[in-house]
Amino acid sequence: MAFNPGDTRASHTIRIFGTNKDGEVLHDIWLDIERIDVYFSHPTVVTSKNGSHKQGIFRQLHWLDDPESNDYAEEHPVRTEGTLKICSPDEEDQEDPEEWVPVKTIIEMDWKRTTHNDGMNPVRGNRTSADNESRLVEARRCFYRETIIDEDVDVAIENNPELKAYVVASDQYNFKTDDYNDPNDETKDEDNYIEVQYVSCTLDQSSPNAGSPKNQGIQTSFKNSHYLNFTKEAEGPFNEKHGFDPPWALDVFQAIVNVNWGGLAVEFGDKDENAPGDGKPGKNR
Repeated sequence: MAFNPGDTRASHTIRIFGTNKDGEVLHDIWLDIERIDVYFSHPTVVTSKNGSHKQGIFRQLHWLDDPESNDYAEEHPVRTEGTLKICSPDEEDQEDPEEWVPVKTIIEMDWKRTTHNDGMNPVRGNRTSADNESRLVEARRCFYRETIIDEDVDVAIENNPELKAYVVASDQYNFKTDDYNDPNDETKDEDNYIEVQYVSCTLDQSSPNAGSPKNQGIQTSFKNSHYLNFTKEAEGPFNEKHGFDPPWALDVFQAIVNVNWGGLAVEFGDKDENAPGDGKPGKNR
């Protein structure tokens, strides 16, 4: 994606497909995740012999996550990553699900500058990171919506039945409707959802550079307010410590924007309406 220095944020969107304990690729289970490629850390006041001045930093991340790209890598060569098994709320065992979407999260990395390497504090990406006091977060419910890339994804799967991910620049990704609150919108399914954490702001309180004042911090706003337009407040169950549970929290550089946990609900045969059952619809795979 082209980046204009006048911008303060650039990103891409990746659709990651599901898997199961047999290692199969499940194309009817997926998460759409926006990943930040370039962002700007807010200016901070730095004290020097010439007085105080403001400075800001542009930072770029290389995800290497597009299977169709020449720089694709299963394991990132220069940073530490973990993998979350993000699963449907209907999974009985959230820690050891039968089916899930494997999502890489950044655990630790160093930022490289043109003059020297500036080691940063670890950026933790795990489900309990919702209680990280250096983050300003919102607990939201994100649900399935049809998108303008769906047909292209179907073609890509036909060409490669083992396709594990599909990537587009975020300016080429959108939902099929901009009327997010239309009660008659048939392109969304609010029963097909995930509850997530969106990070709007962080404060890095790492050790200051030589000549900088003590306790200097870099505040970073990720300009994620648009996520609130197409999601709702999380409904729980709630955790007293951080407001919601489970806190599907990724690292601060990516956010879930769309979800699909399988086929449409179906009825099998001429089922007696009074027959006993668990009250849950089946999945049509």
